[in-house]
Amino acid sequence: MRIILALALTFGAAASLQAEFLVSDQEYRCPPSDHACKSPHNLSSFEEHQTARGNTFTINFVEYNDKGQLWNPVELRDALDQVRAARGADGKQAALVVVYIHGLQKNADEQPGLCQDVCRFRDKLMTRLADTQAETGGKPLKVVGIYLAWRGLTFTVEPFKHVVSFWPRLGVARHMGQTGMYQALTQIERVVGEKRQNYVLVLAGHSFGARVLENATDTNDRYHTGFMLAYRHQVKDLALKQQMPFVTQSEETRVLNTTLPADLVIYINAATTSAVTRRTIGDIQDTCRKAPNASICGADPLYLAVTSHADMATGIIMPIANFVSPALTSDGLHLISAANTSRLRTHQDPSPGCHPAPSICFTVSPGETPATESIDRIDGKTQLSGRINEPFWIFNVNKIVMKDHGDVWNDAVTDLVTHVIMRNQRFQLLSAQAAQSAP
Repeated sequence: MRIILALALTFGAAASLQAEFLVSDQEYRCPPSDHACKSPHNLSSFEEHQTARGNTFTINFVEYNDKGQLWNPVELRDALDQVRAARGADGKQAALVVVYIHGLQKNADEQPGLCQDVCRFRDKLMTRLADTQAETGGKPLKVVGIYLAWRGLTFTVEPFKHVVSFWPRLGVARHMGQTGMYQALTQIERVVGEKRQNYVLVLAGHSFGARVLENATDTNDRYHTGFMLAYRHQVKDLALKQQMPFVTQSEETRVLNTTLPADLVIYINAATTSAVTRRTIGDIQDTCRKAPNASICGADPLYLAVTSHADMATGIIMPIANFVSPALTSDGLHLISAANTSRLRTHQDPSPGCHPAPSICFTVSPGETPATESIDRIDGKTQLSGRINEPFWIFNVNKIVMKDHGDVWNDAVTDLVTHVIMRNQRFQLLSAQAAQSAP
């Protein structure tokens, strides 16, 4: 109680000096077509890049205020236009679309000389994806990134900024996922759905960005029903109406499931409890008992949750904060994230060496020499009985892979995520088709 009172007094004192201690809720990017817009560091909401290997990708920034409203509707319109353009003039181009929601402390700002969240997303993840998928042969997939931004921090004074910012950002993240960013993700999903067979759609959230994403995709309330949740209900309802397993489909038809909203949902150092994850797994288990041939039962994976052992924010601070003020309606008595819940983990911690399939092998750099590590399934720990593929991959990584809560999109995490995406069945099929159609 003394600690809480001290923090309250600190926050109260800081609030009286807003210019120094409070992060303003503002727009950091400007659409190229909006000449009246003013950016603090002259930043555009659209970027087109070419990697050192000559492969191209684009990034659109879409920013929201604390009310869940767009700062500039042109940003979302431009992003949707870029997703449509990715399929090519003839509608035959395959594309990889990656939507990322940042977490605590972050926003869409970028200052010269500092490589932070935006820089890492662009220079690490997007560059790596553009280069790696181009190595598969044939005509490479068009790579499109969308950076969904919001005010990730309210209070700047160390060492209290994380604790004092926790509760305000907790509520804003939930509201953001229920309103503005739900609408943005839904519109992106609908544009992809116009030519679903052309796209691999990946959604990623870090820290509180994972909470935004989770609320947008897999929860329902008086505002909305998440589109992944709605999809699972649709599959289950169809199974109940038929009262029989789905008719056996060809592998290509199952992979090119035109009703699946997204191919992969990624939670990194998620500032969420395990409540929604538990419901999602139970939902998929129930569906696959009734419809074992449904495409959702063969996803490998459909969800990926990975957290660092060195993540103090979600491993210690968040459980204490949830204990002090639990969200009983949405989370019940679950206080910690899925990756920090040992009984929910499906994969072991990374171990040295590249083990045989179905392990995921990726590169880490513990010293000057890069090394390979593997992530293996935990024996006897399955979500779907009798199936190799699991809908939800849940595991921790050591500090060599992620050194702390904010260490997202470093080389090791980027390599891990890239390998998981490349293993996706739809990605492999589209890459194979591109190779066959090449001159």
